[in-house]
Amino acid sequence: MTASVTPGTGHGAPAVRVSHLRVSYDGRRRPLTAVDDVSFDVGIGETVAVIGESGSGKSTLLRAIAGLAPPASGHVEIAVGGSASGRVQVVFQDADLALDPRQPVWKTIAEPLIPRQLRVPKQFRDTAMDLLREVGLGAEVADRRPHQLSGGQRQRVTIARALAARAVLVLLDEPVSAQDVTLQASLLRLLSSIQRQHGLTYVIVSHDIAAVARVADRVGVMYAAKLVEIGPVSRVLSEPRHPYTQALIDAVPRIADHSAEMPQRVIEGEPPDLSNPPSGCRFRTRCPFATDQCAAEVPVLQACASDDADHQVACHRWQEIAALPHSRLTPQLSQAAARSPANEPGIAFSRTREGQQAARGESGPS
Repeated sequence: MTASVTPGTGHGAPAVRVSHLRVSYDGRRRPLTAVDDVSFDVGIGETVAVIGESGSGKSTLLRAIAGLAPPASGHVEIAVGGSASGRVQVVFQDADLALDPRQPVWKTIAEPLIPRQLRVPKQFRDTAMDLLREVGLGAEVADRRPHQLSGGQRQRVTIARALAARAVLVLLDEPVSAQDVTLQASLLRLLSSIQRQHGLTYVIVSHDIAAVARVADRVGVMYAAKLVEIGPVSRVLSEPRHPYTQALIDAVPRIADHSAEMPQRVIEGEPPDLSNPPSGCRFRTRCPFATDQCAAEVPVLQACASDDADHQVACHRWQEIAALPHSRLTPQLSQAAARSPANEPGIAFSRTREGQQAARGESGPS
């Protein structure tokens, strides 16, 4: 299989198509596979979030989509028209490292407007100022250096820079991890507003389930380099089918709600060594439901129902586990998931399947 990252050319292609992607690094004794046989699509104008523990491979997956982590095998197709360069922008977790400490903010934002030039002419300052206002920053920050900005301000500058590059696909690595709750909510609203205005497609990696519940259309769950569950965010978070997804939701802090009556499941043990992963299901070494089959066979993603192909899970025993009682979303998360873009027709850009078809010039079902 060819390992590559290419711009898409086919009519009606999704914004991103990840096919059997595998990313490996040289380890001390043997190669370490950080992303292992991961496949999923992202529709035009859609927000797909990827959640999981630290070390699950989600940030490596994002870097591979951006072309920053060469795949060992598999394929990433980005249907943005023309070259993938420029139309795909990354908003890194540490925005400080993504900004030139020697340049004022306005020049950093204006740089993508004049590629392959060393200096930024002053006539681009007005455009940079417009982009600053669009991301909620005032003119007073234009001449500051990155170290003179707060973390939230630096994050907004990187978003403004992505808009200057006329990005179609924006990849966000833990965009709200270093911010307090108030700033998180403000940035999430900004991201949704910009997406609607510019018709952007987002792929977000995060460990913050509450943030994912607010902004995502679909969510994928990664464990030990594998995608173990994916589906509409409201369904995955309210009806999790994989025991690891259930455990992640159980771990969300609960404040003054009745779900405390349901025992919270704690994930015992440590994630496996990705240079020497366990056989079969990688979660089996920590899963209370594991059987001999889980050790012998690698589970593959399968639809949870014949009429529900959008919600998929990789677990041999998911049907038995789904019938068992487990704690659900907290009321706060339930409300956030209910308000997610996928459940707000007319607010988000091309959220429905029919809307995505229309955006690609296809006709819907008759």
